[in-house]
Amino acid sequence: MSSARRRSAVVLGFALLLPVLPGATASAPAASAASARTWYVATSGSDSASGTLSQPLRRLRTAVDRAAAGDTIVLRRGSYHENVAVYTPNLTIRAMPGEPVWMEGARVVTGFRDTGSTWTRDGWHYDLDHSPTLTRGAPDGSPPGWQFVNPAYPMAAYPDQVWVGRSRLRQVATAAEVGRGTFAVDTAADKLVIGSDPAGGTVLASTLSKAISVRATGVRLIGFGVRRYAVSVPDHGAVTLERANTSMTRMKVVDNATSGLGVSADDIHLTDSTFSRNGLIGIHGAHSYRLKMRGLIVQRNNLERFNQAPMAGGIKIGRSRGVSLRYSVVTQNYGTAVWWDESVYDSLVVNNRITWNTGHGVHVEISERAVVANNLILKNDDKGIQVVDSGAVRVYNNTLVSNHRPINIIQDKRTQENAQSGHDLRRPWPDPTVPWRVDDVTLRNNVVAYPREVANCMLCVEDGSHQRSAAQMGVRSQANVYVRPSGPRWLVVWSSGEGNPATFTTLSAFRSTTSQETRGVLTSSGVVTWRGRPAAMLLRWGRERATSLPSDIAALIGVRTSIDRIGVCQWRLKW
Repeated sequence: MSSARRRSAVVLGFALLLPVLPGATASAPAASAASARTWYVATSGSDSASGTLSQPLRRLRTAVDRAAAGDTIVLRRGSYHENVAVYTPNLTIRAMPGEPVWMEGARVVTGFRDTGSTWTRDGWHYDLDHSPTLTRGAPDGSPPGWQFVNPAYPMAAYPDQVWVGRSRLRQVATAAEVGRGTFAVDTAADKLVIGSDPAGGTVLASTLSKAISVRATGVRLIGFGVRRYAVSVPDHGAVTLERANTSMTRMKVVDNATSGLGVSADDIHLTDSTFSRNGLIGIHGAHSYRLKMRGLIVQRNNLERFNQAPMAGGIKIGRSRGVSLRYSVVTQNYGTAVWWDESVYDSLVVNNRITWNTGHGVHVEISERAVVANNLILKNDDKGIQVVDSGAVRVYNNTLVSNHRPINIIQDKRTQENAQSGHDLRRPWPDPTVPWRVDDVTLRNNVVAYPREVANCMLCVEDGSHQRSAAQMGVRSQANVYVRPSGPRWLVVWSSGEGNPATFTTLSAFRSTTSQETRGVLTSSGVVTWRGRPAAMLLRWGRERATSLPSDIAALIGVRTSIDRIGVCQWRLKW
């Protein structure tokens, strides 16, 4: 595809006000302050210019090609219709503070002709990859849980995107199906057909597949937006961070066809950034040790309605160690909000707001050593917190309101012996640190309130292999408050090992049989508001019944170990 065909000016977006913040320390030696240079890029510049403030370059790609290790590239206000790969280490790419800057994957389209009830643009030569899986050219999976595309949304993997004004059109398979609010690409006839009058606003169509591929260590991206790229599933993201010690600060990655961001290297930091309205998922990645995420907004992803598994929704990370998510909002995603899957070891989900997602709130699957603490987990359509085949999981001081099953702990039949797909290749096989077993799960000081009407239990512990009881799995529950105005009938489902699990309708029966929840409370009254804030009764129970916190968890939350709260401890979080 020729670059001339893709070149176009595009309308400006809204401002991102972005001071330079320090990023991660790069592994390669940085250039000295005396030798480092700042390059300027502006839509009014020229690629034959010197790259100074008064004589800026025109394209980011030109600046990246000229820059040396340790240099800084400053983007002036405007939209840049480019696809850039970065191979220079320790490079900083940032917006000029106070100026709105977008990497723009769409171009303005004109020249439509009226074809009755539709409008047609001839000479549309873009034939974008629509592979439905992470392997380019491969067909979609067929086993349950491995099929990306939902048959009810067959065009999900097609990365074509069109807007008329502010309205995003929905893609259909053929020109004959186009109606108001939809569009089709006729690749055989080289035509773009839309069902909304182009006189109603500027027509934009995505023509570039990726914005930035970071393939050097120590690169920092600061303060600009990335939007409307026609990224296909195997592209992994409109932005991909593929080398260690890279960072994104105050970035916006929005309205891209499938994945917003893909991470695949160690020591990546994501700070104060937004990932929203992407077609498949906000953030996904694997093999990313010490991935740190803080101050993120991950909202309304999976607009194309891919199946929730194998991946869709907010954030999914696999085969990584030392992963953390803090002080972030993960909301309104069509899928699971936060999903650690396949050999994620030593992870944190702390001080977050996780709300209104159609899948699970927090899902810890075939992983080990996780802390889920001080989160508001509200109105998720599936489980609030789900732990599957995972051990050493500590769940402290969360407020779970109006989720399906609030807390679900499951051992299924998967083991390291019968399935190797989730193995971290940097670890020995079998990996003794991630044994794929529910073992040592601690639940303390949580509010478990108002389960959905369809829920059949509030605390659910089951072994699908019928081999171990909840006690043998090391599940311990103490000082939790259960709010059940009416249903479900079963308060607790508790694995008995062989045969069916035990079920308890009252906390007193559960306590007397298992010696769990000696400090727990079951009530039908409203001890939390719909937003999860504590009422006076809950504060009193906290003073009387809350258990002390391990020192490391208290430090993570930011409270003393002798906490006197049940549920979320702090409401002045930087959400």
